[in-house]
Amino acid sequence: MSPVPGEPQESRKPQPIGNVPLIFLFTTCTLCVIFLLWRRADAIRRVVSHRLRTFRRSEGAIRLSQDDGPPANEFLEDDYDEDNEHLNDGDDEPLSEHIRKVTQAWREPDVPEDDSNGGIRVLPTHTSH
Repeated sequence: MSPVPGEPQESRKPQPIGNVPLIFLFTTCTLCVIFLLWRRADAIRRVVSHRLRTFRRSEGAIRLSQDDGPPANEFLEDDYDEDNEHLNDGDDEPLSEHIRKVTQAWREPDVPEDDSNGGIRVLPTHTSH
């Protein structure tokens, strides 16, 4: 039978969604917690296993590779420091004088003026190959 115009129609009642979202959320959280515990237990198992293996050894704990390079005392005897050679140039110079010189050199670089670039000063670049 077709509905008569102006008459109220019978509609479906909304059904409650039930406990499905709550059960899904609880299951997801439980699985996440179980996964985190399993990962933590695996990490602890690895650490304990490693400690037990190294604890039972009778020889030294450090194993060095074979090295055909120079002995370590050769590096310790050499007092010359190429990287910081400029620091020992003026030991008698006061710190304030050194700072003044460095600041002056930074403010006014010693670059010859060349008018081939139309009056533009190009600072030299240091490339090390």
